[in-house]
Amino acid sequence: MVLTQGVCLNVRVNDPMNLLPQTVNGPWIPRKLVVGVAYGAGAYQGAWNTSVDSAGRNYQLIIPARQPFTLWLYSTDVALADASGTMVASPAGGAAFQSTAGQNQNFVFTVTGPR
Repeated sequence: MVLTQGVCLNVRVNDPMNLLPQTVNGPWIPRKLVVGVAYGAGAYQGAWNTSVDSAGRNYQLIIPARQPFTLWLYSTDVALADASGTMVASPAGGAAFQSTAGQNQNFVFTVTGPR
């Protein structure tokens, strides 16, 4: 078995209108936003909602380095835009990226309103 060093995928979702729940996702809390990565021949891995603050929420996932991924966000409740202001496809969209050894992947999105 060969182990490869992973890198951290960090996704910040700014929520200036507080449209998402102000609690970390859990088994009894309805998810208004799902964040994860698609890779390989259709595999998917969800990211953990690690924290929530008054301005938004953070998601995190360890992913293998040197692999192509598609960051995937899904919500039927809120509309999202990426850091450049481009709207995320409705209700699911994201960004393709290649993970690099030793370099964490950081993305920022903003809730722009209800869907």
